[in-house]
Order: sequence, then structure tokens, then C-alpha cells
Amino acid sequence: MRKHYLLLLIIPMITFSSCETNEVIDNKRQNEKIELEVSVRVNDQTTHNAIDKFNAKNKNIKLMIDDIPLYINKEYSEKLTADLMAGGGPDLFCDNTDIFPSIYKTIQNKTFYDLNKLIKKDKEFRLDDYYEEVLNCGVIDGKRYILPTNFDVHIFYGFDNILKSNNINIDNKNFSWEMLSKISLQFINNNKGKYFFVPMDFQTIFESYGKSFVDYKSKKANFNSDEFINLLKNYRDIIPTICPPEYAMKYRGLYWGMVKDNALILLQTYSTNPEFFWTEYNFGKNVLNSDIKIYPYPSSQHNGNYSAYVKKFTAISNKCKHPEEAFEFIKYVLSKEIQKDTVISSAPVNKEAYREIIAYYSSEEKRGKDIKNPADDKTYKSKAIPEDLARILEDIPEKVNTCNFIDQSVLTIINDEMINFLNGSKSAEQTAKAINEKVLLFLNE
Repeated sequence: MRKHYLLLLIIPMITFSSCETNEVIDNKRQNEKIELEVSVRVNDQTTHNAIDKFNAKNKNIKLMIDDIPLYINKEYSEKLTADLMAGGGPDLFCDNTDIFPSIYKTIQNKTFYDLNKLIKKDKEFRLDDYYEEVLNCGVIDGKRYILPTNFDVHIFYGFDNILKSNNINIDNKNFSWEMLSKISLQFINNNKGKYFFVPMDFQTIFESYGKSFVDYKSKKANFNSDEFINLLKNYRDIIPTICPPEYAMKYRGLYWGMVKDNALILLQTYSTNPEFFWTEYNFGKNVLNSDIKIYPYPSSQHNGNYSAYVKKFTAISNKCKHPEEAFEFIKYVLSKEIQKDTVISSAPVNKEAYREIIAYYSSEEKRGKDIKNPADDKTYKSKAIPEDLARILEDIPEKVNTCNFIDQSVLTIINDEMINFLNGSKSAEQTAKAINEKVLLFLNE
């Protein structure tokens, strides 16, 4: 019977010197069974499967699963943080960062083992097998405490025929929120009863912007800057162009139907999984006779590069007695075998896995299958992703030049303050100041 709270370590009393070679460790593995506790979200079937496969392959290392509840509340995360600081908790984490009130404070409290120590002496693990810009968001002061397993790039997408019929030209090279605000407002002013965006909150804009506005080391915040204030104003400007959820109910919540009726221009997703765009491409070609257009959200870079953010990570507890063995599982989670699981909605950090997923949805195997489209309830023959779209998808991670973890506590402060901003009780400047003050208090707690 699985436990549903904190993870207790069950380990034989064996300690390995850091100077011992992998060969010595391998010899000890033959004689001793090592049990490691790993925390996993209860609904994370991919990681649960990875643990089962790892245990089947490794007779001398056994991972003990302790499921983290699907929904994390404040009491749970604060209790977990306190127990970790007291030397308790799991050996391994493979979960989302929202299990902590602050992933950065958790790192600063020396909760996690420096993985660079293990990477340096591991002959198999190569950082250049992964999207390094994404991996490097787990490096603080030269130490690598966290390895992301997957990442997201918020993406708008539309269909060529819809864009052309509405005389909309979106320049990817000069993509900005100011440009989107101008285009979307012009569209709805000329097309009453139509919308430019699907429901979209400010958090998605903040996550994709690529700038945290927080300096954890110096305990400073910069939310009352012109840059953040302009971001707030840009969001407020486009609100009239965002489709209200109640309007979408006329289409049973299916935005495809709105696009088909030329009542909506851009859809959006946080996913960079090629399976998703295979589905969208087939809707476009079969229902609209149109190609799909992809526009990653504007970032703070303004230079054609993209920003990614990470929620799911893996790490080793600093109190783990067997970090070398724990790292074997981390390597397995990041391997092509596990990373190319198309059930995962986010993009894998493993380059080869991501490319193989794209190749699969571009292959003959994805042609000529019967697929039903909910936009018109008709059945069509599927088409594979074409070469030009495959290249665009493959290029997205290569253009990511900023990547961050975002503290749940910071997101909560922003979302709480947005209520008064959106109802008109506070100006953008007042909202930015309030956010800044509350984040400063949080940093200095």
C-alpha cells in the first residue's frame, strides 16, 4: 500500500567514499541491495513506468515510490520544506516545482546535492545530448542542483487561410506584445462579435517573458520597473480581444469550431509536443484546407529567440547516502527511452528523443489513418507533419536562450494582485508596486 505523504529513507548502513571509483561501487552493488525513496506525483504515469522499468533492470538498486498528492496545498509544501531542512524527506525528487513554496529558497537551503560532482566523473552522461540552455536553469553559483526533465514554450498558432482572409500579417522577427495589442484591437474594432485570442491569463505571459524580476541572491525585486509595468498594460489592452469562456460554450468549448466559423484568429498552447501539432495540422488541412502557423510568445529578448520555463525537475537530496546510485535513475529518466514518450505534453530535454518524436509524426505511419474531427464531426484520413513544419518544431528548442523556474509563491503574489488591477481598483503602477513590496517581504522571510 503506497503512502501519501512524506518519504522515509530505508537504506542499509553503507557509506561510499567520494574517492571510490565506479568500479568499486559496481562491485558493492553486486553484494548489497540499496533502496532509495523517490517522490513522484500520484498521476505521473510516465515516471511511475520509468521506476518500474528501472527496478526491473537493476537488481541491486530498488526505488521505493512515495506518491505526492495531485493537488499541493500550502500546508503540505511548508511541512515538506520543514522536514527537508530537518534532514528528512526522500532521496530523489522527480516532480513539479510547486511542491515547494520557493524552489530557489529550497536550493539556497542546501536541500539538493550538487549534480556536477556526479556528471564530472560519469563517463556516460554528456550535457550536449540535451538542450543545455534549459538544463542550465538548474545551475546556481556554479553548482547544478536540479536537472529539468521537460520544458514548455508558450505558443500561439493560427491557420494561414484564416489569417489571410482577415488581412492579418504577423511578423515573427519583430514579434512583441505591443504589436499583438495593435493587431488584435484593430481586428475586433473591424469585426464585431469576433475575437483574436482564446482565454489567456497574465501568468502565461509572465512565464514566457523570460525574466524573473527577482534577484534571490541579493534579495531584491524589480517589479516596479517600466518593463514590468508595460507588460501589465499590454495585457490589459488585449483583454477586450480575448474570447470569454462563456462565448466558447456556444461551441461546446471547442475553439476549433470558432476558427472554422472565422470567429477566432489565434489559439494557444503551452506545449511543444509534436503530437499536438500533428492534430492541429490535420484539423487545418482537412477542415480548413490550410497550413498551420506557429508563433512562440514574445519574450524579453525581442531578437527572434524564445523563452522557456520549467516545472518538472529531478534532483537528489543532500542527505542521500548513495548519490551515485540515485544519479543512475536520473540518467534513466533523461534517456531517450523514457524521454520520447509521446504521452508527455511538454518537450523533452533530450535532443534525440525530441527529434525522434518529430520524425515519428512526420512518417508514413501517421498518414492515411481514420481520425474524427470534433469541429465538424466528420472522419478524415490523417496526414503526416510536412517537412517545413517539422523544421519549425525542431528549431524552437534551439532558439531558446532564456529558461527559468518560477517560484509558486511569486506566481501567487502576482495572481492575487492582478484581481484589483483587472477590476480597475489599481493602476498598473500601483499593482507593480504592490507586487514588488510583497515579493520583497517574501524574499526576506
